[in-house]
Order: sequence, then structure tokens, then C-alpha cells
Amino acid sequence: MFDSGTLQLAKIAGIPIRLHWSFVLIFLWVGYQGWQDRISIPQILYLEFYVITLFFCVLLHEYGHALVARKFGHKTRDILLTPIGGIARLESISEKPSQEFWIAVAGPMVNIVIALLLGAFMLLSGPSEFFERAAAFPESDASFKSFLPLLMVSNVILAVFNFVPAFPMDGGRILRALLSLKWSRLRSTRIAARIGQFLSLVFLIFAALQGHWMLILVSLFIFFTAASELKQVQWETVLGQKNAGDLMISRFTTLDAESPMILSMELIQKGMERNFIVLKDGQIFGSLSMSDIIDAMKKNGHGQPIGEYAHPNLFPVTPDQSLKKVLHLMQASGHPLLPVVHMNEIAGVIDESQINKYVEIQLKAGADRMLAREKPLT
Repeated sequence: MFDSGTLQLAKIAGIPIRLHWSFVLIFLWVGYQGWQDRISIPQILYLEFYVITLFFCVLLHEYGHALVARKFGHKTRDILLTPIGGIARLESISEKPSQEFWIAVAGPMVNIVIALLLGAFMLLSGPSEFFERAAAFPESDASFKSFLPLLMVSNVILAVFNFVPAFPMDGGRILRALLSLKWSRLRSTRIAARIGQFLSLVFLIFAALQGHWMLILVSLFIFFTAASELKQVQWETVLGQKNAGDLMISRFTTLDAESPMILSMELIQKGMERNFIVLKDGQIFGSLSMSDIIDAMKKNGHGQPIGEYAHPNLFPVTPDQSLKKVLHLMQASGHPLLPVVHMNEIAGVIDESQINKYVEIQLKAGADRMLAREKPLT
């Protein structure tokens, strides 16, 4: 979700900030609502500026997650801004309850700090009746005095809303972290996900009755993301029980980087193998996937050397590495096939499609219920 149609705005603290194309819809919606309510152009522009400022606070919220995650050794791929909020997309999620707790808490705490700073500034500046001004917005005057109270209240609302235990929101992750102190991560995720989906349905009904389209989108996002994250944890639980050596294929074909592509084309036409390890001077050079071979076919590259289409920088794995780590390495490197090396020799290969098939079989057999009895992480 949200993997395409993004624009990188900046890179701060080593973390790219991306804007999804749909973000512009919120400005169009604000303008349309202002036109329907027949408010003045300055007030519509004021509302647009408020949206920009509020999303700056959302960005700081996501940086709270990202920087605390970095402290625990988890990198953030990017921070994505969408009409329904911000998403700090971590490369890996901590499975330690204490770390997940603090990473989740960090975001709403940033909003609380912003609200406290704004409140302190207004008290020191001596504004009067700022809560009344915020409640009357946008009918109130578009002034600095009415803007700060509204922004302060908005940050309080953001913090409170994010503390709602609707997984995968921050409150839901806090709930899972606390449940993980007693139960397994899988069971804790299942409980948190079901609670999150129930609350999302409550939000959805309320939003539909009140006509709040934004809350409708958030409710749907929570419902489907909770299901997606539960499935991901089910996968990771199954993967964590087996090592590369358990699933590696000991009979495999290697290709020489100097050989013509026609050789690999003939092999996939026989249907025996889809992905291959490529060697150069007897050493591991890279991998050649079925999509690479098809690409060569389209370009009429039958006589070209295999090395021109192979992907280099192939990192081998050891037989005792867990399938979970192996799959993460495949996804991060883009190699669908990895060599399994033992005693400096290639003992076998492990294929991404093979791992996926294994997990699907285990889940269909009800392995997730059996694995839910595992001991919680400490």
C-alpha cells in the first residue's frame, strides 16, 4: 500500500520524507468545503495553512517513532505523508516488548510536548479566551491568537486518538507490547488485531452516520492493515521455526557468467528451475532470475553473456540461519535465490518461492494455532 506515486520532499536525519500523490486531495477537499460553507478566500487560505502546519506536527510525530527506533537499532526506510496521516516505514520492527512500547509511545508523546509548548507560550503571552476561539474556528477571525489554540487542541486530539488501542495504531502497538509480556508475539498480535478491527468497525459506523469521510478512510485502513500485520506475524512465526538448511535444495544448476543467455533460456523452457546462481571464475558472482531471462528474450539477447543480465552482490547464507532472516535478506537485496554455504562450499540453494510455498502450507495446516503456545519474548 502507498508504494507508488510518491515524491521525495527532503531527507532529514538520514530519513527520506515522501509525499503521496493523494495528499493533494486534502487541500482540494478543504477548498471545496470552504466554498460550500461560503467562507471568505482569506479564511480558506487560513485553513489550508492550518492543514500544512498540522501535518508538520504529524511529521514530527513520525520522527518520534523513527528516532527512538534508531536508538534500538532499527532503521526507517522513509516517512510517508498521506491524507489520512503519516507513516514511519521501518525496515524492521522490534520483537522485544519493551522496545516496541517505547517506539510506539514516542509518537503521541511528541504531540503532547508540542501542545505543552504551545500552551506555555500562550500563557506567557497572556491571550484571553483561546479555547473559545479554537471552538469557534473557522468562523472566528483568522488571527495568530485563534491559530495557536486550535493547533494546541489539535495536537492533544492527535495524541489521544493515537493512544486508542486499535492495532496497528500506536495505542494498538502499545497494547501488543504489554500483552507480549505474558503471551507469545503471535497470540498478542491476534488479540490486538481483533480489538483493532472491532474498534475500526465502531469508528466506521460512527463516521458513516456523521458523514466524516476522513474517519471512514482511517477506519478502513485500520481494519485491513490489522489483518495484514497479523498475517505477517503468522508468517514470521512459522519462518522462525526453521533454518535455511531445512529447506535448501542440494541438487541445483549453476551458470557461468561468460556463457550465452540461450543456455538459461533452454533450462527454464524445460521447467526444471526458475532461478540460478551465477559463477565467475569459480566464485559466486550473482543470481539470474526467471524475470531476467524473460527480459533477455524480449531484447533478443540470446547470444549475450549471462553476466550482463545477472544481478551481482549476492550474499550467501549459512545452513543455521533462520528462514525469517533469509527471507528478509532476499527482500532487501532483491535476489530470489541465495546460495547456502557450508565450509566455504555451496551446499545448496534456497528459493523465495519455495519459502513462500512452505509457509502457506504450514498456515493452512493450522501451524499458527500450534505456534501460539510458544513462550513470550523476554
